[in-house]
Amino acid sequence: MPRSYWIYGIHLTSEIEIPGALLGDLHSTPTLRVRIGQPLHPDAWRTAVPVFRSHGLCANGQPAFAIEFLPATGWYRWRYCDGVIFCVRQEGDEVWGAWPPGESHQCAAYYLVGPILAFMLRRRGALLLHGSAVSAGGHAATFLGPSGIGKSTLAAALSRRGYSILADDLSRLDKRDGRYYIAPGYAGLRLWGDSAETLYGDLASLPRLVENSSFWPTWDKRFLDLESDESRFMRSPTALGAIYLLTRSGDPPRPPETISPSQGLIECFRNLYQGDISDTDQRRRDLGALSDVMGKGTPVRRAFVGPDLADLDRACDLLIADLSTL
Repeated sequence: MPRSYWIYGIHLTSEIEIPGALLGDLHSTPTLRVRIGQPLHPDAWRTAVPVFRSHGLCANGQPAFAIEFLPATGWYRWRYCDGVIFCVRQEGDEVWGAWPPGESHQCAAYYLVGPILAFMLRRRGALLLHGSAVSAGGHAATFLGPSGIGKSTLAAALSRRGYSILADDLSRLDKRDGRYYIAPGYAGLRLWGDSAETLYGDLASLPRLVENSSFWPTWDKRFLDLESDESRFMRSPTALGAIYLLTRSGDPPRPPETISPSQGLIECFRNLYQGDISDTDQRRRDLGALSDVMGKGTPVRRAFVGPDLADLDRACDLLIADLSTL
């Protein structure tokens, strides 16, 4: 039976379980339906048009993922190297997911709450940044940066200091009443094993995101469940207070540095979620929205993180001191 969820500001029903997503009302009408299976016969995709192919290759020599479009039907298809497939309707109101033997709904859910829902949201015109976000004192801060820079780790460390999590890895910005807000994602954080061990010690308390996988048998990403503690996850949109650009420093962390609005615009544009697979219209729309964000006086600052996890406490101290000025 489909479950009803609220995530990234949208109401959806899903046959794929989404860990941490807030439960919605099955009696209200969702704007998105997620189903298990494929909407078209595989032979239908013979005339599909390639849209994007990732640069990185997996162990089997296949790209990490590839996207194609079937104009006659209005469907996009995402194919992952582990055999997981997602089909997204052009209108952004329907998603289908399927996985091969040896994989599971957990693997599908991992892709669903990141790239797939992001792709659907971007089809609807949403402004998405590649960043994790926290909330405290009525303001939200989002931490942007490439994969592996430590966005989720930093958010988890701030959570331990009393900040509420708003979003993990994907921050949706919405404008209302002349201000920008970050919409809640799901009540959880996805942490690599070494980060989880540094922060929480006993890994046994943090389950693997994907317990069993033939393709990813040693993949060690953990799930920190925040749903049981209402103080650790912010369930309502929060006004954007600042944007931080995480920068790896060879030295110990130092205080954040404010950059100019013009440079902030450039850096935020570089950190759009799925900016590399956007078409011209999407890029133009994103640039206009980001220009508006900068025009509101939103501070953009470089936040420096040290070369290893031993510097995490110092980085948090410096960020907390800076956040207190918002």
